[in-house]
Amino acid sequence: MGTNFYWKEPQDDRCDHCGRETPPIVLHIGKSSSGWVFALNTHPEYDILSLRDWLERWKRSGIIEDEYGREISIEQMIYIILCRKHPSGLRWAGWADETPTYGIHEGEFS
Repeated sequence: MGTNFYWKEPQDDRCDHCGRETPPIVLHIGKSSSGWVFALNTHPEYDILSLRDWLERWKRSGIIEDEYGREISIEQMIYIILCRKHPSGLRWAGWADETPTYGIHEGEFS
């Protein structure tokens, strides 16, 4: 069982004819699953190819939410991605002990 995370960026556009707002851009950030590294999704069409690209996007605009609609801060999202629980029970971050805490994935997955 895991939790999916999404980034939502509101659009400032309105339809010239009916005045309806353009729906927000919603992109799948990735999935956190117990026993696995975080599955970080990429979106080449939005120039998001790495965690660094995601960080730049998050700092500019939009909000992060989990699949249940709960808002997640940038700091919380970074923690979820980088501070995984190792099967031995030890906590580590980044590339500690040469084991990555996330994997990069391109394309849709759930």
